[in-house]
Amino acid sequence: EMKARLSRAGARAADTNDEPEARRGDLSAESDGTREGMRMLFEQVVEAQKEAERSQELARQTQEKLVRMGARASDANRELKAKLAAATALADKVHSDSYSSDEEREDVDQSLHSLLALARSAERKAKARELNARKVHEQDMDTVKELQNDLQALEAELEAERQRNAAKSQDHVVEQLRAELEAQRARDESHLVPELRAELEAARSWAEYNENELLNELKAELQHERARANNAVRESEAVRAAEKIIKKQAAKKERAAAKKERAAAKKERA
Repeated sequence: EMKARLSRAGARAADTNDEPEARRGDLSAESDGTREGMRMLFEQVVEAQKEAERSQELARQTQEKLVRMGARASDANRELKAKLAAATALADKVHSDSYSSDEEREDVDQSLHSLLALARSAERKAKARELNARKVHEQDMDTVKELQNDLQALEAELEAERQRNAAKSQDHVVEQLRAELEAQRARDESHLVPELRAELEAARSWAEYNENELLNELKAELQHERARANNAVRESEAVRAAEKIIKKQAAKKERAAAKKERAAAKKERA
């Protein structure tokens, strides 16, 4: 019966809660504008992420080009070094050979100097190309870092804006709901408190009656168990007394048997 009364009171309270639902709908409509702004800001962040990915892909392609250019420059340097070694060997051979005249020796020396100058010029050009490629790669990496920093700044701004909007929306909704709950609580208390108080008093009196009955039953069981315990104690004491008597009798029998044995031993010795 108490459960039925409480369920009826809860049903009446639920009927009075229908009005705040409409107000919650208005609050959700007000927060749609905030969600739209956050969605646009999120789209900007996604676009910035795509731009950063494209920049990273461009940097990767540039790195691959630089690797290929470095390989070609290394091959060219090796080729020039081989040519320089061949020219040096040729010069050594020419100097070691005998010439018919000083004019031929001078022509050979000029050819050797020309080859050396050409090799050094090619080596300088290869080093310049490698240096330019490194500068381009560093510029691309700086651009990628700037884009990453911009992306992080946009993400931080988005997170801050989301937190501000969430805090504002949550505070507004909480205040509205708190006011509605206070008003609803006042209305419920004015209607339900007297009836619930009476039902609570009835339930309390019934609980006290049941508690007294249970207490009396527990007291009776406790007395019964105490009596059983006393009987068990008396029985155990009687058992211990009987065991003592049995032990004494056994000791007497042992002493008598020992005396008989000693007497028999004396007779045998005599």
